Amino acid sequence: EWPHIEIFDACTQTDFSANDLPQWHLIFQSMKNHFLVALCYQHFSLPAIRVLKKFFFHPELQKKAIGECLDFFIRTLGLIYQPDTDEACKENLREFLELLHEGGKEGEHRSEALREFVYKVIKEFAEENQKFYQDSNLIELMNVV
Repeated sequence: EWPHIEIFDACTQTDFSANDLPQWHLIFQSMKNHFLVALCYQHFSLPAIRVLKKFFFHPELQKKAIGECLDFFIRTLGLIYQPDTDEACKENLREFLELLHEGGKEGEHRSEALREFVYKVIKEFAEENQKFYQDSNLIELMNVV
């Protein structure tokens, strides 16, 4: 399964064609949990983030991406913020959440929905995993959010 992350990373380097959006949405539905779990592994964390960004910042796919992975995203934070997870993964995730909250690069679809998504993810993670949250690098981000 892990080579798929790198294949999807390569496939998402170009813009999605409007005609292909339904297929890309189906791919996201099928693979989103794999993309999120990949955030827990140092070698796959950044490629997974690049793939996820394509969906979260796409004007037509963003709402679907947010709605379809909120719960699993929160559970993924519970995995990433275990003591034995690589610190680079934790930092990559914090930077990804900050990017989602702040709106990404110029030309990427910014939205209040992404800002709210980041708030919900961190808030629910903090409520469900208080100890791991207290030891995490998310506290400063939550203060800004």
